[in-house]
Amino acid sequence: MKFLMVLAALVVFAISVMDEVYLRHASNERHVIALSVEDAKWRELVVDSQDIVHDSVIESLSKDAVVTIFNYHPGRAREHISSEKIKDLFLTDSHYEKFRSQFLTWSDHEFRVNNISIKETISPRGQLYRVGVAGGAGVQIWKYTGYMPMLDRGVGQTDVATMKFEVHLVYLGPKGGVGIYGIRLTR
Repeated sequence: MKFLMVLAALVVFAISVMDEVYLRHASNERHVIALSVEDAKWRELVVDSQDIVHDSVIESLSKDAVVTIFNYHPGRAREHISSEKIKDLFLTDSHYEKFRSQFLTWSDHEFRVNNISIKETISPRGQLYRVGVAGGAGVQIWKYTGYMPMLDRGVGQTDVATMKFEVHLVYLGPKGGVGIYGIRLTR
């Protein structure tokens, strides 16, 4: 009896391995074909895949970027802005470096002149606009504008300021991905 159970287990194992290695691969392969009405011949079609980028995903990315970038300690702004998490939000190193220099100048002013030790933002509110689409390359451009309440915690007091922001994003197709190419912040 034990021998039959072991034999049955081995047979099930062998069938599952054969299914995984040989059969599943062959059955998953799909070919798109078309039937020509003119000459009644089958033709294989080449199907290019393209990422589908929804506005809701871009809006969520924009909100997360604003919260990630603007929750920090101005005295440690250099460490904060140099993190890989923030660098990865930007499209290229040149876009990141341009924003980084502006951010550090602003943070230094907040820390040294306004005596702010912690800046916090929780819920940015904004509107996403599709600015443009570039031809057949699949390039899409968005602008996310809005405002965010920002808590400025300083020595002895806490103030609430409302900041306006603009986040400019671009999608460069399946190989380029999505990234920020500019952020503007005003009071």
